[in-house]
Amino acid sequence: MTSGGVTISGVSDLVKGFKDFNDKIAKNQSIGARLAANECKNDVQAKTTEIGLYKKGDYRRSIHVEGPFEGSDGPYYVTGTDNIAARQHEFGGVIKAKNAPYLVFQTEDGAWHKVKAVTQPPHPHFQPALDENSGKYIRIMKEAMLR
Repeated sequence: MTSGGVTISGVSDLVKGFKDFNDKIAKNQSIGARLAANECKNDVQAKTTEIGLYKKGDYRRSIHVEGPFEGSDGPYYVTGTDNIAARQHEFGGVIKAKNAPYLVFQTEDGAWHKVKAVTQPPHPHFQPALDENSGKYIRIMKEAMLR
């Protein structure tokens, strides 16, 4: 490109360099988000064991990572479960008999109980894992971006 006796060259190489750099950042952003989501999944699963939700392992194994999804800030992943008991475990609530007048269950001491409803206390494990480890997830994403 010439303008008044000045020659400018290499603009196409510069544009290609910026495009390559942008592609690398986008790839590393997705990798970092996936790594952080997997670490979050591991922390939530560890929390289920810590608070006593780990009996047979079905609930713990149902915790997984999905994605990538495209958001306004780039790709993101979601750590969650499709287990219907998850909301009850995380927030607690009342369990009522649906198909019978009473709930009938046996406790660990062998005694049988017949009640109309049971109040289950919350056993949060998703939110505490996120609160306790958010700095670690940010560090994982930053390290992936700098690769």
